[in-house]
Amino acid sequence: MVVAGALNAQTIEEAKKRTDNERYELAAKDFRTLIQASPTNGELYFFQGDNYLKADNIDSAKIAWKTGFTVDPTNFYSIIGAGKSLWYSGDTTAGNVKLDEAIGTAKKKNPEVLRQVAAPMIYAPIKSLNRAVIILNQAIKIDPKNVEGHLLLGDAQLEI
Repeated sequence: MVVAGALNAQTIEEAKKRTDNERYELAAKDFRTLIQASPTNGELYFFQGDNYLKADNIDSAKIAWKTGFTVDPTNFYSIIGAGKSLWYSGDTTAGNVKLDEAIGTAKKKNPEVLRQVAAPMIYAPIKSLNRAVIILNQAIKIDPKNVEGHLLLGDAQLEI
C-alpha cells in the first residue's frame, strides 16, 4: 500500500506548479504525500507552507514552516520558512535574523534564496520594501534571466 501511494505521489515540481496554478487543494494533497514519503525534507514543508499561504491559510503555513525547521534545521528552505513564520507573526526582528541566516547559509550565491527571503518583506502585512529591493537586485545580478526576480522587484517598487 505504501508503494502504491508513493507511485501516485507527484514530484515537488508538479506540486509547486499546482500551487502556481491556484490548485491549492490538489497541491496540499501532493505535499502531504511527498512529506509522508520523506518526512525530514525541509524543502517540502517550506513549499507546503507557501501553498497554504497562497490559499490564505496563514496559520497552516506557519505550522508547516515551523515543522520544516524542526525536522531539517540546516536546510536553507527550512531556515527561510522559520523566518517567514516569524515575519508573518509580526516579529520582523527575529524574522530578519532567520532570513539573514538563510542568506548566509546559501553564501549569497543562490538567487532563489534571495528571492524567497525578499518575498515576505513585500507581501506580509509589515513590509521592508527598501531591503527587499536591495536583495532582489542582488538576485537579478546573479540570475538576470529569471522572471520571478523581476516580478518580485516590480511588486516591491510598486509598493514604495
